[in-house]
Amino acid sequence: MNEVRLESVRDSRYLDAMLADNMPPYAPSRYQTLSGLLAVLRQRWMTVLLVAVGVLALGIGAYYLISSYAATTTIEINKDDPTDSGAGQMNGAALTADDIKDEVTTDVSILQTDDDLALDVIGKLHLVDDPSFKKAVVPSEKGRPLNQAPLTSKKALGIFRSKLKIDSPADTRLITISYKNPDPVVAATVANQMAKTFIDHTVSRRQRSIRNSTTLLQGELEELKARMEKSEQALADYERNT
Repeated sequence: MNEVRLESVRDSRYLDAMLADNMPPYAPSRYQTLSGLLAVLRQRWMTVLLVAVGVLALGIGAYYLISSYAATTTIEINKDDPTDSGAGQMNGAALTADDIKDEVTTDVSILQTDDDLALDVIGKLHLVDDPSFKKAVVPSEKGRPLNQAPLTSKKALGIFRSKLKIDSPADTRLITISYKNPDPVVAATVANQMAKTFIDHTVSRRQRSIRNSTTLLQGELEELKARMEKSEQALADYERNT
């Protein structure tokens, strides 16, 4: 008996031809051509714009967050110890809680608004030479000291105060002084110098007040002494004539 064998077709050209006949015509995706991409962008321009703005904002925020350092120093308004007789004799009666609160409020206001204090710090540390103050220097006043450069001083004060933060935790005798700068060393130096200069100004102000009070008291004592001498002389004259 003769055997019949069926063999599979192995001609690849034949298979390719069959597949080609059964596949739809090739059409490139619109994402694979320049004109297609432009068309997609035109259709979705608002979404693309919002994404771009969001990425830019995040990038700017991250840059300033990373490149800016804040240093903080703390001042304590000391309460006089009523058991310290020496302090009582020198400073008068011990401060009450309300006295301390008023003192803290006053000191915070001075730190925030006193132009002489801020300019003293700016001048001592030569902050106008710091890159963060480059916009403060007016060309016509370049090289002049701050007391002879009013326009530069005004701009420098604005920049200085924009980086300075003064705060006082509630119900405490503490005042915090914070300063921001891209250089952490500069930030710490300014915060510490602000505290030191404030203390120096406070001591000087109190010394002037004491000197003025002393001068006033001396004047009153001299006037009282003159009155007493006049009265004694009048009494002596009266006794001599009677």
